[in-house]
Amino acid sequence: MGNIQKILSALLGQFAEAVGRLSDEQLHQLLRGDARLSVSVRRNNARRKRRVEIAVVEFREDFPELHDKFRAAKSVEECAVMVEYLLPEKAEMFAFAKYLHLPVQRKTGQKRIRDQIVDATAGSRLRSELIRGGY
Repeated sequence: MGNIQKILSALLGQFAEAVGRLSDEQLHQLLRGDARLSVSVRRNNARRKRRVEIAVVEFREDFPELHDKFRAAKSVEECAVMVEYLLPEKAEMFAFAKYLHLPVQRKTGQKRIRDQIVDATAGSRLRSELIRGGY
């Protein structure tokens, strides 16, 4: 077996172990579509080993509505205030960022997550309008 196959086999084994540690409630949330599975592969440079981390991220039912509100903001600053008001906890911002498929990790700071959400919602729309000459 080649080196890549060994690495992939080890990662899949770690993935299977991590999924085995999920609770029944977490598995039901995943099956109902109320949560998503977030998988990251981290490399420990000291030991040159890779480790699979799995997190179940719960989504609120109002995330689609929040996404529309944030995209409708008239400015980046207005959107940032709305994000801080409507998603006051870091865990909520993290879940919403995952809902938007943004590359965030649990260790990412709350301000950075907020900035990524703003950039992905109102920021992208405002940039697009600016490029098209809407402002």
